[in-house]
Amino acid sequence: MGICMSVHHFEPRYFKRLLQIWPPAPLLIAATGNVVELSSDEHIKTVLAADKVSVLDFTAKWCGPCKMMAPEYAKMSGEFPKASFFKIDIDNPNVQTSVSNHEITGVPTFKLVQKGSVLAEVTGADKNTLRKYLQMYAQ
Repeated sequence: MGICMSVHHFEPRYFKRLLQIWPPAPLLIAATGNVVELSSDEHIKTVLAADKVSVLDFTAKWCGPCKMMAPEYAKMSGEFPKASFFKIDIDNPNVQTSVSNHEITGVPTFKLVQKGSVLAEVTGADKNTLRKYLQMYAQ
């Protein structure tokens, strides 16, 4: 499982491992699913209020574990049609209020939300725990 705290806290041992596994095989890049990028705090507020379970992926372009998790997240979006899947780039200046309100301190962070409530949260590239929560809330 991986997590990025910031560019300044990136440890060399993680970088060495990242170089061993990145870039992923072409098969992983071709993951299926429907993930929508939210690019403003207003879009995020709308998603938070929805009746349908939504999964928010707080991510960053520079984050190695985020890149490794992206194909799996896209695949899950196809496996769990009862949930909506979104990604939020934490470096986008138009989403900073939401990033702050959700107290995002590391990426990737996944939040399952519905009707304004957080149902579950996973910090780090932990696909098994994310899948477990999806099975609980989006089956």
